[in-house]
Order: sequence, then structure tokens, then C-alpha cells
Amino acid sequence: MAESPATPNTPNKSKLATSVVHQADTDKLSTKTIWCDLCSSPTELRASVTLTTGQSFNWREVTVASPPSPSKVTTTTAWGSLTAMMWLGTISSRVVLVRETPATTFVRLLNPSPDYNQIEFVSFMRAYFQLEIPLEPLYTKWTADAPTLFNDEILRRLPGVRVLAQDPWETLLCFITSSNNNIPRIHLLMETLRAKHGELLLTIPTKNESEESTEVKIYSYPTLEALAQVTEGEFREMGFGYRAKFFTGSCKLLSSADSPLDAVTLLPKTSESESTPPTLIAISEALQKLPGVGRKVADCVALFAVGGKDAVPVDTHVWQMAVRFHPALLDEVTSPKKKKPKIEEKEEEEISSPKKKPKPKKEKVNITDKLYKRVGEVFRNAFPGGYAGWAHSVLFVAELPSFKQKQEEGLSPTSTPLKKKKREREN
Repeated sequence: MAESPATPNTPNKSKLATSVVHQADTDKLSTKTIWCDLCSSPTELRASVTLTTGQSFNWREVTVASPPSPSKVTTTTAWGSLTAMMWLGTISSRVVLVRETPATTFVRLLNPSPDYNQIEFVSFMRAYFQLEIPLEPLYTKWTADAPTLFNDEILRRLPGVRVLAQDPWETLLCFITSSNNNIPRIHLLMETLRAKHGELLLTIPTKNESEESTEVKIYSYPTLEALAQVTEGEFREMGFGYRAKFFTGSCKLLSSADSPLDAVTLLPKTSESESTPPTLIAISEALQKLPGVGRKVADCVALFAVGGKDAVPVDTHVWQMAVRFHPALLDEVTSPKKKKPKIEEKEEEEISSPKKKPKPKKEKVNITDKLYKRVGEVFRNAFPGGYAGWAHSVLFVAELPSFKQKQEEGLSPTSTPLKKKKREREN
């Protein structure tokens, strides 16, 4: 379906997509705040593999004036050459810069309030990155628990992949948008939504792709109350397409007294007499009562915003990982009496040369409710201890095309690429 023409109040999408934020411009924004060290080693936090890899859509890269020489960069970043070292993003009403160095991670608040307190800000950012949870021991445990999934190469090449503690409402908006979408477009749609219905937080001087001076206005996410006034047609005009009805339906249900969820925490409503926290199953089932929220979106919200550390969002990539670890899963989608009813027919393989074996065709699986639950069980059994969702997140990053390419080439800018090493061994 083609997008509707932008209304006069709709932000210029090309401007949102092509503007570049420079470090020199952000340095001039606030003289009241300074860079604060989170005192977190690379094995505990790497922003380069955490902020922009699919769990949050609030961050954009900042162009750094003088990136370090590759020969001076350690091997503890998944980006290798450290082409991305600084990010600009929003967390609730805060506009934050995050800077990654070979040794630690720094943060800086760009829109401080009159009563700004540096210690409170650092505590807030440590909570956002969930730094109270030691990550390195988890990596070591996962390698021991499931070495065929979480191997030494991941341990060495992808340190510091963390799950963020995000705002539940913002996360819900993002992952309803994520259905049949890609990361850049989700970013763009969220910026459009915020610019039209959020509150202005800060104006950033920037440059476009032609290096012409311009500016980008940074907005907060709109509140539930604000979005409840937006019509389905207006959501469509912003580019949300068929998802428009999901937004209006979810806003209506969350605003009603009959909502199964608390509108702030997105946790299931409970009576005052209930003292035990809701189970992961209860959280997921309650979230799925919202329009546009299926199994995967519910688990994404649970994992990234509601504290469901054992939640495992399942898609075809996660299915493939589960099968590599637990091949018997294939028997659960094929019946000996029927012709693979839940797997799409494979295309005919091309006739190959005798010198070259044909590549096996990947089978596309219809992930039913039963299979979805089984894949989650496989991950939770492989990574016991309550952090299966965190382990899943590291493996998900490792499966992203950009990271797989880096892994094949060798991520370290100072070491011999893996492909070259392989050729050397063969010779």
C-alpha cells in the first residue's frame, strides 16, 4: 500500500533520515553537564552492540571529529574499527549522549533541568543499562551451559551485549511498529510519531548529507493520553499503514477501566491482596490482549521493558539457532504420516556442476503457538538460571548480517581476518 501524502504538520521524512549530528555541535549545547564515566569495562558494556541492534529505536550515531587509528583500538568492540563511537538518544524526557572508548563507557545529559544532579543521572544511566547485573559471569556460564550455541568466538568477539531497561509504553509503540518492518524504517516512523505528537526536548544543530547547516528537533515519545486522541487516518498519514488500527485499539483499551494491564508498567492488573509478582506467562498473555500484539511482540516488551529476563522472542532466525542446538525440533514440525504439513515446499534445486555441491535450501517453518513455546523452552533449558532472554539477545546480534560478515572477515583491526587464516591453514 502506497503511503499517503504528508500533511503540512507531518515532519520532513527525508530530513529525519539524512541529517547528521556532529560531536562539535553537541559539545556546544550544555555547559552545565560533563561526561560521566559509568566505570563499566568492555566485557560488561559495549554500546556499539547494545544500542542500535534491534532492542531500542531511540539512538542515532554521532559523527566524531577524530576517530582513533585502527592500530590503536583494542579488540573489545564488535565494530572492529570503531566507526561508531558516540550515540545520541532519548530516555523518557532526557536527551543523552553515550560515548564508547576502548576501556569504558561515558554518558552526558544534554538537556539538564535546573535541579540537575550528576550522581542521580549516573545512577539513572546505570539502571538503564542494568549494570547492577554482572554480565561477564553470565557469558562464562552460557559458554559452559551451551557451547554449541554460545561458543568461545562469540565470547571473544561480542562482549558487552546488554539488555536495556526501557520504558514500557515506548517499547510497546516500537514493537507494534516492528511487525514486518526493518530497523531503519522503525527508527524513521518513531521519529515521525514523536515529532508530530511528542514534546520538544532539544534542538540540535546538524548538517545534512551535503554538509549544509540545518537542525533537528528532538522530541519525547507522546503519552498515552496524547495518542488516544489520534485517529486511525492520522496514523496512516504518518506512514504506519495497517498498524494504524493497532495503535488506536491499544490506546483505547489501555485507557479504559477494563484494561488487563496497568497503563504505566504494562504489567497485568492484580488485586491488592496479591503479593507475588506475575509470571512470564501471565505477562505475555495479558500483553497479547492488546491489538497488534502477538507472541513475539509480547515477549519483546517483556524482555526489554518489563523485566522478563527469561522471555525469548522467537522468529525464523531464533528457530534456526534452536535447531542447531536441538535438532530433534525438526521432528516436531514433520509427521512421518504426512508430507511436512507445517513447512513450505522447497524450491527445486538447480542442476549443479560435479565440482561444486549445491547449497542446501533453507526450509521455511510456520511457527505455530506450540512450536513457539517449544523454541522458548529449548533456550530456557539451554540457559538455565533466569537469563535465557539475555543469552538470546547476544545470539541475535551475532546473527545480524552486518555482524556475521564482520565475524567471517575477522573483527579485530589488528589481527589476521578469519578467512585469511583459514586459507593459510589450507595452504
